[in-house]
Amino acid sequence: MGPPVTETGTGAISGVVSDGRTGRPLGGAVVYLGITARGPVGRVSRQLTDRKGRFVFRDLPRSDAYFINTSRFGYIDGGYGRKLTSTLGARIALADGQWFNGANVPMWRPGAISGTVTDERGEPVIGVYVRAMANVMVGGLPHLAAGPLATTDDRGRYRLYGLAPGSYRVFVPSVQMTVPSSSVVGTPDALNDDAATSLGAIPSPDGSRLIVGRFAASPQTPGTRSVAYPPTFFPGTRSAADAATIDLDSSEDRDGVDVQLELVPASRVAGIAHGPSDAVGHLPMRLMAAGMEELGHGSETATTVTAADGRFVFLNVPDGTYTILASRAVSQFKTGSPAGSSFSTLRPAGVEMTSFSTGAVRAATPGTQIETVSGGDAGYSGRAQVAVRGRDVTDISVPLNPGVTLGGRVVRESVQPGTPPLARVMALLSVEPVGYGGPSMVMVDFPANSRSVAFKATGLAPGSYVLRGLGASIVKSVEWNGRDLSDAPLDASAGGDFNDIVITLAAKASSLTGSVRDDRGAPVSAGAVLIFPADENQWAGYGFTPRRIRSVAVSSAGTFRSADLPAGDYYLIAVDESEANAWQDPRFLLAAQPLATRVSVDWGETKTEDLRLVRVR
Repeated sequence: MGPPVTETGTGAISGVVSDGRTGRPLGGAVVYLGITARGPVGRVSRQLTDRKGRFVFRDLPRSDAYFINTSRFGYIDGGYGRKLTSTLGARIALADGQWFNGANVPMWRPGAISGTVTDERGEPVIGVYVRAMANVMVGGLPHLAAGPLATTDDRGRYRLYGLAPGSYRVFVPSVQMTVPSSSVVGTPDALNDDAATSLGAIPSPDGSRLIVGRFAASPQTPGTRSVAYPPTFFPGTRSAADAATIDLDSSEDRDGVDVQLELVPASRVAGIAHGPSDAVGHLPMRLMAAGMEELGHGSETATTVTAADGRFVFLNVPDGTYTILASRAVSQFKTGSPAGSSFSTLRPAGVEMTSFSTGAVRAATPGTQIETVSGGDAGYSGRAQVAVRGRDVTDISVPLNPGVTLGGRVVRESVQPGTPPLARVMALLSVEPVGYGGPSMVMVDFPANSRSVAFKATGLAPGSYVLRGLGASIVKSVEWNGRDLSDAPLDASAGGDFNDIVITLAAKASSLTGSVRDDRGAPVSAGAVLIFPADENQWAGYGFTPRRIRSVAVSSAGTFRSADLPAGDYYLIAVDESEANAWQDPRFLLAAQPLATRVSVDWGETKTEDLRLVRVR
């Protein structure tokens, strides 16, 4: 984004902010005016609407890329030309001396889901967590994202509010938290051992303790088989795949989403983590049911922490099949609630937090973030499978593997062939997982007259990764070991170091511009142009930053422009703004392909295409 626009002009933009359902004007809404890729405009880029919902920006310079965003307490953020299912919005083309008076913005209230949590006897379960899990798309692939959290009242009732329109599953967490005898219990309030006892600390014969938090407490009778409440999805299943999906509209208040918990036999699971002596001690261990592996704290079936020699025990584990994850870093997709609001709330007992990061995911359902919490050096991690079938399991081995390192050189092209670049340049690279996990940012500094510098990203978890340029850094190619990885992931699922990667940054990107008309030949004043690669293999699994996929707003003059594309073969299609985010689903792209216009563009080339607005679905 460039510097703020400080020059003035003779144009003006005005409109009214209103409730999208009732049409009632909304006073006190914050209205922000900016220019795409430039930022805020003028001396006052934000203002409040008056009692009649009105606003006006004056003395504006000419531009074809004005946008308006709005916010107000109790409403979902809005914008001029935005539909409920999109955050793109429309662009306003403003000429010298023009007053654009139609920048009206409807805003919608969020929805809510409510219900009752009961136990196996039909009695209300009081004071336990309930969470909304959003069904989202990330990088063209489906994922679960942790949503808002609620607590049941004395009737077992809960209400999850502040929900954007979308698809959800309702989840009642139940985490069996174990800490070894040597561990100091950590809680959101940094409680000591005495305070932990007040939360409920049940000792076991080996000295470890089962910590009772805000989860359904399992009744234990001395001399009888242990039982536990497993994590449960609405309408009463332990499987995320079998959970009922709730499609929520704007302002909708869905009641009757009731969850009944059932006790199941529970056992003890124990083993040892194998690795360097400085890596195996005090290592967080998470026991995850199938389909929950990519979720963060509060989504486990059980947690524990290793002793100094790597030995561990999970107490009170419900029967089932699980993956043990051993790592000091935990990532998850999240939506709908303030950043970090549940990582501390649902942090397992005995686990330390030393760093936290969050960031929006561009290639995802609107509002999706990636959050990562870490408790020290995240260099070693491991996993193992375990099946619990009515008896203790005491021989689990979890091998720890070092993190992945990606390194090599970044090369920048010359603007003119054979001429070295002269200016100093900073470039930002993003090493992004294909799936879940936090990205790693790498800043490279090209000194003056330098065309090549080294880069290294360390401590990555085993998995598949893509390398992307951010901002003005357009990646032209990624090569390793004779392979072109520009549009394909690097498979580092087995761990190890990957050196000699060569990333080439393009001197000039490609551009696509044009106009959009309706079926009568008239210019459209709103909509989106979707740009996607001709190669179907590139429609999914491309990380958090789509390299070849764009959704570009159509301006009020019926024009569009995308200026940061790699060279290649593309499809272009103009759609209604309600379909501006549909590119995230490869099934939509498959349906759009026969209706789209195919175009090829070279590096540094600009091509112009005139499109017709079409309806794909």
